[in-house]
Amino acid sequence: MKTKGILSLFMLIIILSTACKKEKFQIDKDKDAIKEYLKVNNIEAIEKNNIFYTINKASEGEQCEVGDTVAVKYNLYALHKPDSLLEECQDKAFIFTVGYGRVIRGWEYALPIMKEGEISRFYIPSALAYGNQEIAGKSYANLIFDIELCEIKHRDKRH
Repeated sequence: MKTKGILSLFMLIIILSTACKKEKFQIDKDKDAIKEYLKVNNIEAIEKNNIFYTINKASEGEQCEVGDTVAVKYNLYALHKPDSLLEECQDKAFIFTVGYGRVIRGWEYALPIMKEGEISRFYIPSALAYGNQEIAGKSYANLIFDIELCEIKHRDKRH
């Protein structure tokens, strides 16, 4: 029985290790494509947490933190079709709590970079978005999000 448990644990470690290596490979491939797009289009973007961004409208508002509930408006484009708007949320803000896995990981990394009132453009690798799901006719699509951080409701930090 002990041997079976150890063997199962060993197999799980191998599977997780392989999955991590695949994701790292995909992120590196995605980042190369994003870097090439930025270079060709003469865009100077900042890289942080495997995403790239530009600040379109700076703000002196409060910094977003993990655990905050935020209201955002956004436009979504695919890197391979940057002139085609795929989705928009402009009329009514989208509300969620940062850091609870309710949105793609790219957003979980993006929002804590932003301040309330800021508008930024994020270039997000497919591995931090929808993975191999087809977006605009392409699997592993890297995405562009224009995000406006409209409002932050800070979590209650009292324990």
